[in-house]
Amino acid sequence: MLQPEALHSLTIVDITEKGMYLNAGEQQLLFVHHPESKLDAANQSLEGKDIGDKVNVFVYRDGQQKLQATLEKPLCQVNQFAKLEVTDVNQIGAFVDWGIAKELLIPFGEQIRPLKVGQRVVVYVYHNRADSRLVASTRVDKHLDRSEHNYKKGDKVELLALDPSDLGMKVIVDHKFSGLIHNDDLHQKLTKGQNITGFIKTIRHDNKLDIQLTPPGVSGIDSLGQKIIEKLKDNNGELFITDKSSPEVIKKIFGVSKKQYKNALGNLYKNRIILIEPKKVILINQ
Repeated sequence: MLQPEALHSLTIVDITEKGMYLNAGEQQLLFVHHPESKLDAANQSLEGKDIGDKVNVFVYRDGQQKLQATLEKPLCQVNQFAKLEVTDVNQIGAFVDWGIAKELLIPFGEQIRPLKVGQRVVVYVYHNRADSRLVASTRVDKHLDRSEHNYKKGDKVELLALDPSDLGMKVIVDHKFSGLIHNDDLHQKLTKGQNITGFIKTIRHDNKLDIQLTPPGVSGIDSLGQKIIEKLKDNNGELFITDKSSPEVIKKIFGVSKKQYKNALGNLYKNRIILIEPKKVILINQ
């Protein structure tokens, strides 16, 4: 039997005006409707598809727990965290759009506070224990993995930003573990639910993870770089002083030579903190 709530590559066994029948194994067929355009939500081309060809679909269970297939691609997978939009609230809970027609339920018991339509919230997607139905929860902390991990200093990780604290920005590491980017390493503005790449900086004695956004081995951000970042933050992420500006202007604003300023910009650019345009410098993720 196919694993539900997962992506599968299935073979077309019949094509009708309304859709296609796919071989799901064990003498089971799944019907998938034709998309309104020739490209589905995942930009999967259907033009020229014929019987015997394979098509990528997301298999899920409907309200009656029957397997269904769709060409739409979910915004996240089971046992992952994501920032999703609330589309409806009724007597059983709130529903969020996760990229396919069947929306995800957040039961009232899994809401930290009552949700409203239009809110974008960070949730964890999982099968509940009672009946194995797929649901979501805004109670993020209780779904973080507190077991041992095998990370090493310098390992590249995928992050989802959570909430700021006095020490820095809390993050979820690889959809499993809790991490922290300390203020000294926070060289760009992050918003809750934002996906970014980071690196393991320190593994503390309690097995908790400190994260940095710059790759290991890349030179750190010096005091001039920090000053440029602060100036960018004070000006809504834009600065109209580039490496092409006059030495006099650079000296007046930053108190350094044009060469020093140019080197600092280059370091910030290399660390993916800024973009350099002909007439301005832009703080990434501002």
